[in-house]
Amino acid sequence: MKYILFSLLLIFSTIGFSQSLDACGMDKSAYLNREEANYLQQYLQEDLGGYELKGKKVLFITGSAASREGSKTEYFDHIRSWNEKNSRVATGITILSPEEKTASGGYDIILTYWVKLFTERRKRKIIKRLSQAKNI
Repeated sequence: MKYILFSLLLIFSTIGFSQSLDACGMDKSAYLNREEANYLQQYLQEDLGGYELKGKKVLFITGSAASREGSKTEYFDHIRSWNEKNSRVATGITILSPEEKTASGGYDIILTYWVKLFTERRKRKIIKRLSQAKNI
């Protein structure tokens, strides 16, 4: 009986999880909408340590050396694709300090995907580039 109940719970939670994914990555806004925030809150639960994603401005970075700015649409397309394979996208999250947020133009988070190594030095370079672009 426990196994049947567990199986049903798993099926229904997976259906709800995939339905919310359908509403993710549909715009180019750097801000997460409710569905995106809820999905990522579950997807990155262990990495967030209780940090709330709702309404956050996210910079998506990709490339093995964190050398390319990605997009929210591209990231969620990767998630959809890898979900079909029952796998996950290699994702990292860096929460910016208030000073870094100001310098970056208001970004709360840098979300990296398919990045092999994301160093503090690389983070500073990205923030500096954003700061310079903001001041142009």
